[in-house]
Amino acid sequence: MRSHPAIIATALVPFLLAPLVVALGSAPAGAARRRPPSHLAATTTAARRTAMSYWTPQRMRDARPLDLVTAHGSHAKLPSIARARTQGAPWTGGGAIAKTLGRVFFTTNGGAAASCSGDVVNAANHSVVVTAGHCVRNGGQWNGAWAFVPGYHDGKRPYGTWVANMLATTPQWQSKENTDYDVGMAVIAERDGKRIADTVGAQAIGFGLSRGRQVAAFGYPAEGSYDGSKQIYCSGTVSADTTGSSKDQALACDQTGGASGGPWLTDFDAKAGTGTQYSVNSFKYEDQPNYMYGPYFGSAVKDLYTWSAAQ
Repeated sequence: MRSHPAIIATALVPFLLAPLVVALGSAPAGAARRRPPSHLAATTTAARRTAMSYWTPQRMRDARPLDLVTAHGSHAKLPSIARARTQGAPWTGGGAIAKTLGRVFFTTNGGAAASCSGDVVNAANHSVVVTAGHCVRNGGQWNGAWAFVPGYHDGKRPYGTWVANMLATTPQWQSKENTDYDVGMAVIAERDGKRIADTVGAQAIGFGLSRGRQVAAFGYPAEGSYDGSKQIYCSGTVSADTTGSSKDQALACDQTGGASGGPWLTDFDAKAGTGTQYSVNSFKYEDQPNYMYGPYFGSAVKDLYTWSAAQ
């Protein structure tokens, strides 16, 4: 997850449409399939084996959370915001989210092992994981050895390691790393003849939904009091960016780096563990450590999804 100075710095170096919810695994009929910025990843059996073998238990433990923190001096004038605290809690409710949520692992262009979070969503190809844009492409380069571990906990991989054969993001993220469009998607390769959504299930995804909704936000934070070993969640009602600096929405939640890319689910049914994906954990302002921000899922994200679901 990210935090703002006026420009983005990572911890490693260092809308609107008519509402649409895709719930049954198909791209909207007749939707344009405009190709977003994309990158071929592990497209061969040999490449997938190499990526899977790279991610040993030790490398997963050592992976550093990819964080985006942005600085903005005006927040000092909002002490109530700066002090607000909603502590994340381990998710122990089971249900679908315990399997569709996973930890993401990849290498940066400098070769560092890094981690984020992601979520399986309904798609025609049964193979789409949604995450943050900076978790697929960061600093002008595509990330490598990209793998998704659904249900990761305490170093265990109950549903195996799944490798991406295609990564994609929004044009706005690729061109200017605009946090309003910090969304990425991975098309996951089959594993032992099975597709990811057929194995662990999938969440619905919505576009053009009303702002200011109640959400449950999930991820694998791995800094501060968190160690990336378990699924953490916060819940609350989102609001507009308190500074007016972005079009993103804010949620009081103290999840830290590594939670980037984890889903915000609206209409969340805690018993079933299901909801409609509404955004992702994206960034934090450095003087708002207990608020995280997520991009609005509008037309650009819908185009990204429609194309990814057709691959």
